[in-house]
Amino acid sequence: MRVSILKHVHFENPGYYLDYFDRKGFKVLIHNLYEGDMPDLNADLILVLGGPMNIYEESEYPFLESEKKYLKNAIREGKKIIGVCLGSQLIADVLGSETYKNAHKEIGWFPIQKSTSNKFNFLPDIFTAFHWHGDTFDLPDGAEVLFNSKATKNQAFLFGCDVLAMQFHLEMDEKIIRDLLHYCRADIDNSLFVMSEKDIISQCYEHSSLNKEILWNLLDHFLK
Repeated sequence: MRVSILKHVHFENPGYYLDYFDRKGFKVLIHNLYEGDMPDLNADLILVLGGPMNIYEESEYPFLESEKKYLKNAIREGKKIIGVCLGSQLIADVLGSETYKNAHKEIGWFPIQKSTSNKFNFLPDIFTAFHWHGDTFDLPDGAEVLFNSKATKNQAFLFGCDVLAMQFHLEMDEKIIRDLLHYCRADIDNSLFVMSEKDIISQCYEHSSLNKEILWNLLDHFLK
């Protein structure tokens, strides 16, 4: 399988996704969109990572406009696509939904709950995932909501069988999280759903290995 990974900043990396692809022997190409590297549509799977920008900041990040066109074409061609955080918001946008500021920022380790009707019934009903987002989106027409949390109504959705969008992060190890805390520390503001830096780091060991297990199980089923 050929995989294209779309990166928006140098410090948000694929983490446990890349470990999975390596284990499976997939051919992986990482595209740094912030350096002008836009992929073609030859991949079997497209992984769209997160980033600190918002999807409507095209004037500051011109690659966003090209990326949206790319994703729209990829969906039209029936490519397997996974969007994480910013990636999920970009997918919601190209599917015609509105993306906007959430009532609460959600940063840290918080539980998500599976929806009552869910094709991913092999995943736990409730588990704790890592979050770092301030925007949210409406559910696109024809999409199935998969998870929600106290702070965010639409945490994840499935569009058809080939497009998966998740606001939360299952891929992050402690190194990636420490990089986020270094480059995006200004987001930590002690609001209701924002954990302290100390608590975020202290809970990495407790949750990240389970997140890896859940992610790999999810990929096994999604890529069948």
